[in-house]
Amino acid sequence: MARKLTLTVNGRRAELEIESNNGEMRVSLDGVWHTAELARSNRNGLYSLLIDGRSWEIFAHERPGGLELLLGNRVYEVETAGAKQQTRPGEPETGAWSLLAPMTGQVIEVRVAPGDAVQSGQTLIIVESMKMNNELTAGRAGVIGDLSVAPGDRIERGRLLLRIE
Repeated sequence: MARKLTLTVNGRRAELEIESNNGEMRVSLDGVWHTAELARSNRNGLYSLLIDGRSWEIFAHERPGGLELLLGNRVYEVETAGAKQQTRPGEPETGAWSLLAPMTGQVIEVRVAPGDAVQSGQTLIIVESMKMNNELTAGRAGVIGDLSVAPGDRIERGRLLLRIE
């Protein structure tokens, strides 16, 4: 029997079905079925996800009404149906949004300062990891509150880098 969920991922509504038979898991996202395996790597929210044979590392952080998932260098805010109060168009989002380090590396550049207004998708910090520069972007519009890194800082996966109020 499939378990059905309605989620909101970064503001987009999605229908999810999870079906498990004899230890094999299948997942349907908006009607498209995939084979899947999910294994917890440690107690700090790190998971290994295998979808259709492709491997992903996910860092999950619980928050009221849902989760923040770090996949690669992108943050996905996942809300369960009805958990997030709807805002009217043009009305600002409320509550803080946290940018957590999706990887271990070194901060190369910080493009914002506390008090700066930012837009969703704006590049905030550049982190060098494995000889590649990775742009970390804002998950929503707001004002930079706490900023806990500077150029040259070494960071570990999951570290709080900044908050948007």
